[in-house]
Amino acid sequence: MVKNLFKDSVLYGAMNAVQKAAPFFIIPLVTRHLGKEALKIYDVSFAYVVVFLWLVVLGQDAAASVLYFDEKKTSFNKRQVTTYAFLLQVGSLLVFATLLLPFSQTWGGLLFSNDVAIASWWHFALAVLPGHLALNYALNLLLWQKRKAAYATLCLLQSIVSIASVWLSLVFFHGGLTALFYCIIGSTSLAALVGIMLVAKQLTASVLPVNTTLLKTLLRLGLPFALTAFFSQLLPSVDRLFLLHFGYGDKLASYVLAAKLGSLVNFGTSAFVLAFTPFSLAKLNEESAEEELSNLFRVVSTIAFLAVPFLLLFKNLLITFFADASYQDAAAFLPFFFLGWVFDLFYYFTVLGIYRSQKTHLSLVLFFSGFVLISLFNFLLVPQLGLYGAALSFCLCKAAVFFLSLVWLQKHFHLRIHAGSFVLAFAVSVVCSYAVYRLPLLVNVFVFTPLLFAVVFYLCKRK
Repeated sequence: MVKNLFKDSVLYGAMNAVQKAAPFFIIPLVTRHLGKEALKIYDVSFAYVVVFLWLVVLGQDAAASVLYFDEKKTSFNKRQVTTYAFLLQVGSLLVFATLLLPFSQTWGGLLFSNDVAIASWWHFALAVLPGHLALNYALNLLLWQKRKAAYATLCLLQSIVSIASVWLSLVFFHGGLTALFYCIIGSTSLAALVGIMLVAKQLTASVLPVNTTLLKTLLRLGLPFALTAFFSQLLPSVDRLFLLHFGYGDKLASYVLAAKLGSLVNFGTSAFVLAFTPFSLAKLNEESAEEELSNLFRVVSTIAFLAVPFLLLFKNLLITFFADASYQDAAAFLPFFFLGWVFDLFYYFTVLGIYRSQKTHLSLVLFFSGFVLISLFNFLLVPQLGLYGAALSFCLCKAAVFFLSLVWLQKHFHLRIHAGSFVLAFAVSVVCSYAVYRLPLLVNVFVFTPLLFAVVFYLCKRK
């Protein structure tokens, strides 16, 4: 069973990565054909549309999954669960459209008061919401039904259509920012339409008479998930608002590129988590679970920390591939983003305490605390350090959430960290990362590579 879970996780994770990789192919097209201002508008507009998406979804993807896999199978009919959850999202979208769209220019002006251009384009980007909502739900249904071929097809369809349409519009037809937005909205909507067609049978249950018990249950389960997703999406996005507020809008493009490149580490994190989750849940209730998973954490944390300077060796190559030499100042922010996502990886070990306690509201509290912390860090550091302050705030927030969860959840799951090994790996990572910026490339390759391997060997073998 665990073997099958692992195989499924790798397959679905790979397809999910294909879907998420599309923006990384679009970014070079934007930077080379539309420029820095377009990259800033594209990133900020769609980033904040996605943040609001999770409020519109109402957590119904997660709530429906809880009832869909209800082992008792006596409370609710599966098809009725999926139908009601979808209709709740559609209803939420209509309410959202009624309340927001007539005043979207006003809301945009409030959010992006220091950059009028983003405010107007954000209004345009809201058109992607229906497609995003339907596509997200269709992918979840295919995942629950274990329809691997359909899931893979839908992920590939969206990625290929979005990349191809943007390439044709910008390179072949020499389109502008309007064409880019139409391509993103159109490709998402097309994939959503195909997705709904694939899962249509699961959305045809009778809704009359209204099952009020099911509605209340879906809302009760979904709202905490919605708020958790909302705050988790805000964490890597709120820095843009502070940079705009404090007058760094003209330098935001390089920061956006660094943030996007930094999230490349998140691909490795996602792949590990997909394999780690079924493995850890199978181990969680065993007597030796804490010891075995703590030993695994020691190895993973060491490798993750020391991967940062290795990635930084290719910083110039990454920047020239995704942009051009005018974005070289983005390289200065990469260590903060890489380390931030490394601490985000560590969080998945401490979150085992939530699984063991079965208190899902703890995730909401942690992410809300993270949102408060990153807002405070940005408020204090951006006026003093500018773009560096925003990047440092991201890294500090991710580290704070990890240590907060480590201390707070230890009564449910005690992750035993060897302080000496952890601090040594972190220190070596920081020193080597600093050296990457100060020493010639060949010196780094021939001196620090053997050193890093020696440290990995020492820390992983030392008992």
